[in-house]
Amino acid sequence: MRTAAASATTSDGRPLDAGYVQRQFQAALKAAGLPGQPFHALRHARATLLLEQGEELGVVSRILGRSNIATPFGSSTASIRSAALADNLRVKRA
Repeated sequence: MRTAAASATTSDGRPLDAGYVQRQFQAALKAAGLPGQPFHALRHARATLLLEQGEELGVVSRILGRSNIATPFGSSTASIRSAALADNLRVKRA
């Protein structure tokens, strides 16, 4: 027998959809006096913060749910990756 998967819902019980999440996120940003950002930017911000704090690239990749480091850290984030790796090497050599 199959059971229904748990899912997040709106305050009135409807399943969440991407548009609803984006609208709520934009409203929260506006209420906080912050500029609008795509919801997906949170994922990139988390990765960036972890790398800036010295977390290893492979660990960040696994946290993001990726099995391949190259997938979340392609050419668009090459400068972040390079800087994070350089910082990591400097810390390990010290």
